[in-house]
Amino acid sequence: MKKYIISFVSVTTAMKAKAALRGCELYAEVARTPRNLASGCGYSVTIAGDIETALACLETELNTRLLRKPYNISLRFKSVQM
Repeated sequence: MKKYIISFVSVTTAMKAKAALRGCELYAEVARTPRNLASGCGYSVTIAGDIETALACLETELNTRLLRKPYNISLRFKSVQM
């Protein structure tokens, strides 16, 4: 199974993304972004599973419930072979 790393602009948003993904019953962990992928605040969310489902979940949850303001969901993500 592939793992994906999604980077965010702030650690707070990464934590909210983790909560949103867990609310959608997806496994997620906040971790330091690997140096070769570093961007934003240096923290990212690692997920395993379907990236399309995860992005749809983030689109819904971050924009409606967690941030209560429009959030640009054009996230940067990389596929990582484990």
